[in-house]
Amino acid sequence: MTKALEKDKARSTIYPFSPLGLVQIARQRIRKNIESVIFQKCAVCEGTGRIKSTQSVAIKVIRQIKNHLIAHKKRYIEVKVNPKIALRFLNEDRLAIINLEKKLWVKISIFTDEQLGIEDIVFL
Repeated sequence: MTKALEKDKARSTIYPFSPLGLVQIARQRIRKNIESVIFQKCAVCEGTGRIKSTQSVAIKVIRQIKNHLIAHKKRYIEVKVNPKIALRFLNEDRLAIINLEKKLWVKISIFTDEQLGIEDIVFL
């Protein structure tokens, strides 16, 4: 069996017979698998196959706006976000923006930018 495994390019380890009389063999590949050679990771999801929902990104953006306003002590702020997030702010999260404006006595203007990723935010 050892001679047969010598022809194999992968590193192999042969373990002694198990109590059931089975031979265990472990193989370790030396080369990358073909999928990692042919494809590259997605720039948006970094290869996970998932991106954050607009709801979770909107919550994150609201937190960033609040922190930015507190840190810079401004009364007016312009923010650029992905159009999907801006649409969410116009519909589902309109109240959150209005409440933040009232609470901090500020005016928040939200603009869209098609070039921004779903999680990107730019303070103007």
